[in-house]
Amino acid sequence: MTLDIIIMLASTIMGFVFKMMANSQKDRAEQYNQLIGTMKQENKMLEAARAYNGGKLIRRFITFVVVFSLFMLTVGSGFIPGVTSMISEITKPEYIWGLFGGGTEIKVTELKGMVYSKDITHAMYAITGFYFGSSSAGRN
Repeated sequence: MTLDIIIMLASTIMGFVFKMMANSQKDRAEQYNQLIGTMKQENKMLEAARAYNGGKLIRRFITFVVVFSLFMLTVGSGFIPGVTSMISEITKPEYIWGLFGGGTEIKVTELKGMVYSKDITHAMYAITGFYFGSSSAGRN
């Protein structure tokens, strides 16, 4: 093999390698530009969503309806005439190793006025906390 053929083969291989490297760099640059375009489009969509105030109005409406309904359950029920019956089971004491007494008795108590459980106040705390938490986390 002569020196001319070796140089020709080496230059052919080197030309192929450099062309592959150039094409690889061009593909990477194209992918980078596509990624930048996608990120710009996502940023435009996020800014449009942040500018939309409909979500704020919906949250306020839902909070108002739930708090008002809980308020009516607690305070409004006091204005309705009538009584509320509470049924409780009472255990009687036992005497002489359980030979006498014992057992259970069902007692009905009539309650007048407002009656509500702690679950209602917990619901109000949760709803108002969620509303104020989600509004403070937003970027305005």
